[in-house]
Amino acid sequence: MVSERDLLEDQENIQEASDTSSVSSSSSDSSSTKSNKYFSPNSPDRKMAGKKRHDNDLFAIRNSDNTGAIICTTVFNGSNYIGWSSGLRLALEAKSKLGFIDGSLVVPKEADDFDRWRKVDCLVRSWILNTISEEIKTNYSSTTTARDLWIDIKERYQESNGPQAFHLQKVISNLRQGTLSIEKYYSKIKKLWDELLVLEPLPCCDCDPRTLCCCRMTKLVIQLDSSNKLTQFLMGLNDYYDNARQQILLMDPKPSLNRAFAMISLYKLGSYK
Repeated sequence: MVSERDLLEDQENIQEASDTSSVSSSSSDSSSTKSNKYFSPNSPDRKMAGKKRHDNDLFAIRNSDNTGAIICTTVFNGSNYIGWSSGLRLALEAKSKLGFIDGSLVVPKEADDFDRWRKVDCLVRSWILNTISEEIKTNYSSTTTARDLWIDIKERYQESNGPQAFHLQKVISNLRQGTLSIEKYYSKIKKLWDELLVLEPLPCCDCDPRTLCCCRMTKLVIQLDSSNKLTQFLMGLNDYYDNARQQILLMDPKPSLNRAFAMISLYKLGSYK
């Protein structure tokens, strides 16, 4: 038979278990609330964490990052500044190090951050020098930062955009396929377009690049540029492609440049009439 004392002890144990569960649940809710607050998109902690991650990306040095690395296959020889600079910028952007040459990264004032910046800046400077021919490289051995090195080369070798852009536009307007194959003709005119784009970038809207553009200006500019390039490409084709050219021009909407190139290639093979 169960005594009255045993019943009282059982009731006390049940009450203690209930209190413990309530405290645990309250603690869990508090922890969850704190965690949700930390991970809230608008919380200061989240923004600070994002800034720290951004800084860590800029100053990060991976195992493959060393002073002897060749990050751009184009070697600067004094006459190929446009192709070399665009290739090197692309490589540095892929490594989150573009800020060291374009001026967007402010030199840190705190000692620890400055030491980290200095190490990475030396690394970026060595990458730039590794893509310069030996004859030219000796002129830049005394530069102090990657930014100074970049500006020095740019001021010395980049021609004024006006005359160079005029020359490229003239070459594009006069370019004809002639004896070139469709593939070689397209590659040649595309190379000229890319060089002109470096000198005269397409205008863009002021919308936040991290959000969806609401004014559609950038999309319209790209469409207009693609339409102009399609016309230039078709103008330079040989008369043999006249029928295919007329059919493409009559299409509404006009096909993309890549689609037009595919149609012309099929016409050459006799698969498109």
